[in-house]
Amino acid sequence: MDISVIRKTTNETIYLKRFSNLRTKQFLVEQNEGLLVNYTNCNSNEAPEFEYQYTVLGHRICGPILKRVGYEQKIIQQIREVSRSGNCSYHLIPSNAENIGMETLFISSTPKKTIEVTIDDDEKNIQRGELIVVRNWTSVDLLNSFEVESSARGGSKTLEEIVAISTTSSCSCDISRITLFPEEMVELHTPGFPDFLCPSARCETLILLSERNETEEFEQRVLVRVDAVAWNTSELRLSSGTQEILFNEKTFSRLSTNFLLDYQNVKVTYTTTQDFRVGTEGQFAVQVMNVKIRKACDCSLFGQKKFVEDWSQKISIPSDCEVMFCDWIISASAKKRPREITIQIDNAHDEDQMFIWNSKIMEKYPSDYLDQPRKVYINDSSSDTHIFFRRNSSGPTSIVNVSWKTLHDVDCETFTKISLTKNPKAFISPNYPMGYAHWGSCTLLLTAPKNYYITVFINELELEAAHYIGFWDGTSSGAPKLAKFTGTEYNREFSSTGNNVFVEFISYGRSKKRGYHYIAYAVRSPNATEEMETFEETTTDSPLSTTEKPVPPSLFVESVVMVLAEEIVKDVCNMCLFFWNLAFYVIVIVPIGLAVFFFGRVIVKKFNRPIPFSLEWPSFLKKKSRSSDMEMLIR
Repeated sequence: MDISVIRKTTNETIYLKRFSNLRTKQFLVEQNEGLLVNYTNCNSNEAPEFEYQYTVLGHRICGPILKRVGYEQKIIQQIREVSRSGNCSYHLIPSNAENIGMETLFISSTPKKTIEVTIDDDEKNIQRGELIVVRNWTSVDLLNSFEVESSARGGSKTLEEIVAISTTSSCSCDISRITLFPEEMVELHTPGFPDFLCPSARCETLILLSERNETEEFEQRVLVRVDAVAWNTSELRLSSGTQEILFNEKTFSRLSTNFLLDYQNVKVTYTTTQDFRVGTEGQFAVQVMNVKIRKACDCSLFGQKKFVEDWSQKISIPSDCEVMFCDWIISASAKKRPREITIQIDNAHDEDQMFIWNSKIMEKYPSDYLDQPRKVYINDSSSDTHIFFRRNSSGPTSIVNVSWKTLHDVDCETFTKISLTKNPKAFISPNYPMGYAHWGSCTLLLTAPKNYYITVFINELELEAAHYIGFWDGTSSGAPKLAKFTGTEYNREFSSTGNNVFVEFISYGRSKKRGYHYIAYAVRSPNATEEMETFEETTTDSPLSTTEKPVPPSLFVESVVMVLAEEIVKDVCNMCLFFWNLAFYVIVIVPIGLAVFFFGRVIVKKFNRPIPFSLEWPSFLKKKSRSSDMEMLIR
């Protein structure tokens, strides 16, 4: 007897299976589908009997028998609770009829279990495993058997979810070995690139470098570029000599950056788990290039690739450098404290670029972003942070400024006063560029010297509609308003009339928006005759702090904050002492007094002597005794 599924909407007939000895069997089909049964023995004693009924799919353990699988993940078996043993049969066919025999089928379950399939209705072509891969497939029959032991808790069992996907993507690895000569480049991609994450992949490529051929003027290096989106089931590892860099969801989220390695062979290793998915997540594109660099332009810093303490440096970029690459790795904070990174390029070249990234952020800055200071917070103590500078062609003599320092926190102060000079300073929202989480108001007073006014440039602003940052032309919010921003703004500039600008940031809640980044600096008034006064700048723990040099962590907390903290602690201690004394009198002294009183009363009664203590009741509670002029005594 042959069983087929017929589809009313497309007038299709899909052959399922031939049964030679079929006793009791259930077939479930979708809406607008039916079953076609062909049998040759029409003897009434041997003819099959049929029953048809409508049912609700959501209540069934097994789903419809026919499953069309394409380039989107298809659920074959739903998660179900079962109370007795049984099995579910499924017939899988490609959803795209034009690609029949040209695609690869992947089947797996979560959690992992052994799956058994029959390929092309051939009983001899059976495949078993936790991951089923069928290349050039046309049809597959899947039998999901399950047993419920009587001793199982509650007499039930949970069926695992089984999913499948069919794709034309190749899951083969790139070349495994290649020799790279000077100025040559090799590009490697993950299996299934760019939009299919292949399961159980392991690819390893060894890149051999040609013999070192350095001169007095040039030296050789290895430049690596990585573009990727993280996923929890894929991992990339770069190994070169003693250096090893690991890329996974713990070290980055989205990545587009470069690395400069010493001149040694490079091994690129890529691995995935048994999970598969459609999308760019988990994909890597790796470029490895054999480059020559002028020795005067070498900024690889191989002597110290990883930094633990706060650090600051100015690096000169000579004008005759055709290429120059600098990279730094900031070690994850052992104290789990945030850091503030500041970068800037003086006299930047048009093609200069800088990158800052870790497991939470990926910031890429072109040259026109770097002529003024750019600042970010690093509030992730679980992964290293990478900074990279790249120049691809000769240009002007430039200075790269890089610094970072450890902070107490990344929230903003209730009030902070900052003195400005002609050099621009960057100001950022709490936790920038990650989502900010601030409740309330924080204010800032920007002050310039006499005969100077203040210019503010909004680089980037992304706030919730209910949150805002405002600027006033004076020392408080009562002064004339210069600007007030909410929502999204970029590249906005305005100036004060005097030498003070009052800034207020209002936020009541947590947001995933980036926050704000702006710069401010003092500008000499046109009619000014006096020179700029010299003064000391105010520094605090605030996100609005603009200290250019790293500060020892022990000095981060400002003395005013410490005084306030001491006063708060003193008040709390006095309050605790008051309640302690009160509790002592209530719990100890009062019970002792009552005990002495009643014990003395008992003793006096025993000797029939009056207690030398009388209690006069209020007039409305007085009781008359035999002698009206005698007050009631407590005996």
